Amino acid sequence: MWMREDMNKTKNISIHLAAIAIITILCCIHIRVMNYIFVINDEFGYWAHAISAVGYDWRELISTTPYYTWGYSIWLIPIIALLPTPVAWYKAAILLNVFFLILSYFLCYQVGCRLFREVDEKLVALVSFVVIIYPANVVYAQAAWTENLSYLLVWLETYLILRLDEEFSNKYFVAALLVLIYVYAVHNRNIGVVLAGMFVLCLVLVKHKKQVWYFPLLFLIMLAGYKGIDLVKNHQIQALWSNSKASNTNNVGLNAATVANYSSRLFKQTEHFFISLFGKYIYLLIGTGLTLPIVIYKTLKDTIKNIKDREWWRENQITKIWILLVAACMYGICAIGMTQWEARPDLVVYARYMENALGPALFLAIMYCNIYSRETRVGLLISGGCLFAGVAPVYYWITHAEGGFNTLCSPVVGGFFEAVRRNSQINEFVLLVAALVAAFGALFGLTYCKKRTIKIPVILAGFILAYCMLGYYARNDLVGAREIADGATVPLYEKIWGDLEDYDIYYVENDAVDAMCMHPKYFQFLIPDRTIHVVLNETLEQIPHENVIILVEPEDKETVGYFEKDTDAEMIDESWLFRVYAVEDRRENS
Repeated sequence: MWMREDMNKTKNISIHLAAIAIITILCCIHIRVMNYIFVINDEFGYWAHAISAVGYDWRELISTTPYYTWGYSIWLIPIIALLPTPVAWYKAAILLNVFFLILSYFLCYQVGCRLFREVDEKLVALVSFVVIIYPANVVYAQAAWTENLSYLLVWLETYLILRLDEEFSNKYFVAALLVLIYVYAVHNRNIGVVLAGMFVLCLVLVKHKKQVWYFPLLFLIMLAGYKGIDLVKNHQIQALWSNSKASNTNNVGLNAATVANYSSRLFKQTEHFFISLFGKYIYLLIGTGLTLPIVIYKTLKDTIKNIKDREWWRENQITKIWILLVAACMYGICAIGMTQWEARPDLVVYARYMENALGPALFLAIMYCNIYSRETRVGLLISGGCLFAGVAPVYYWITHAEGGFNTLCSPVVGGFFEAVRRNSQINEFVLLVAALVAAFGALFGLTYCKKRTIKIPVILAGFILAYCMLGYYARNDLVGAREIADGATVPLYEKIWGDLEDYDIYYVENDAVDAMCMHPKYFQFLIPDRTIHVVLNETLEQIPHENVIILVEPEDKETVGYFEKDTDAEMIDESWLFRVYAVEDRRENS
């Protein structure tokens, strides 16, 4: 017996080590080209807090940036303080994402072992691995921003709620509240996580028949946390953003302006809101391999049974309610936040605002798919019906929107489109329908397979293959865009860092071309100790007369003409990013 237990432990350790290695490889395989911030304005906004805390001055560009919260930024401060170069900072931030995902894997494994005590721990480990390599997790790990940290915090909250569901403990209760406060500091959109968590913690208090004063204590702690985050936010907006107009873009909270903004999207843009809800639901069905309705059906079925039997608090019922509720809340936040499907092809299936809360639901879905055949069949039939009705209109909305599809914000669908465009001449819609029909047929057929030694490996292999393929092509799309940016950024960096390192740098802002000054932010990160000054194209006289480098948007024809014809400025670099002029002494030439 003890030999068998040792062998099982060895197998579990082997799976854990393999999972760590594969997660690291998937996230870092292109780390060679990850040298500076790329997702503008998001990454710049997060680095702004950290860079300013260490003593660098980026305020002129920060004031042109939407406000981003500071919860993730505190992880970047020691990286900047300890490492010597911006390239090293960025690579360390990517490794930090890997660390977040590895922690998420072990939290998923611990949650799974407690929820499915009768199931072989090796299966729990394998399903945990599949959940963590969900394409969005791997793609989001290619940038230094909040996504993987938000994902980790949802898993941490899930673990704490599960422990509280099993047995109440003051330390876990307080820890769960602190995680909810911190997840809001990481990103304000996580208010969905906060609201779901507060509701479920109230259920925990009811289940364990805690004293009445616990309820006001819960709300007082959360209110104190919100006020603290708000104080820091207001200080940062004043100190770094200079209360600029741009700082109001992401400055959301529990205030009248935010409520009015989102209410108008619900009541004045009702049609767009329902299209958004529908499109993102179809995305979730595709991303979870048609399995999400299995969780919804099974949880509702168990809840109704509990009500009928008057057994309100069967084992882990609160945890399963939390898993569905947090996913539903973030789905709602995402649907409200991204309603204008005509503006960009990916907006109807925009998923970045909800995928941080999807992990626990995806874990339950895959576990149920392996264990409960009847519930799986019902869930798959629901998925099949929804996809039959929904894929065509969603594809229509995607293909009739303006602009290009942003794979970074919709990695599952974007990865599929990218794979088709690179490898096939067949229309994406035809192949998408064929892939969904094949997945439905395979999963539905496997529900009748009684040999778990066949069923489980086939299901897991199918998810791993699909997720690795989608993640690969979605990630490569981002890598290709990085390489294009390198072609413009690196040569300019080498020139400025060499012969012109003593020159002041000015960027000419033209609101008609780029009101948020996005292009110089790539470059500012690479030269953190040199402030890029911002001047309006109407006030070029503010630029000093000597030893300056001037960055001009290529589409700003008026300013380009000014420096080409009206001055003796020398153009030293030209790309899609900037036209760059160097001025030694304009007074001598006047």
